[in-house]
Amino acid sequence: MIPVDRVESSNLRDAVTDLKLFEQLMFTLPEELPDSHRVRQAQLESVLKTGRPHQLICTLRDLCWKEWSHKLTSTDSHLRSKIHKRLVNELSADPSMTIQQIRQNISNIVETAMLQHEKVLIKPIVTT
Repeated sequence: MIPVDRVESSNLRDAVTDLKLFEQLMFTLPEELPDSHRVRQAQLESVLKTGRPHQLICTLRDLCWKEWSHKLTSTDSHLRSKIHKRLVNELSADPSMTIQQIRQNISNIVETAMLQHEKVLIKPIVTT
């Protein structure tokens, strides 16, 4: 709880309540995550601790791409779920959408973005 007269000096940020930022960042090209599972998972944990929506969305994008194009470890999958849940909670500040609608919208955006990334990042093998 923060006294009303100190809200502006408290460095609180507004909650992300619409999917525009989420959609925008999911459609940017994913970044490669470290190959070492220890380094990668430490990086993922660090992003989770920050709680910054921009970083969480980019990390979710990168994890989803890794899952789409390869395979996630069970720890990676668990961390992806935690990041997803954190973003759903962030977006739930919008009273016009239910949690279920938010989850469905996120799933739709992720799937569409991964299909787009697949077209750009995975080159077809041409045989002669």
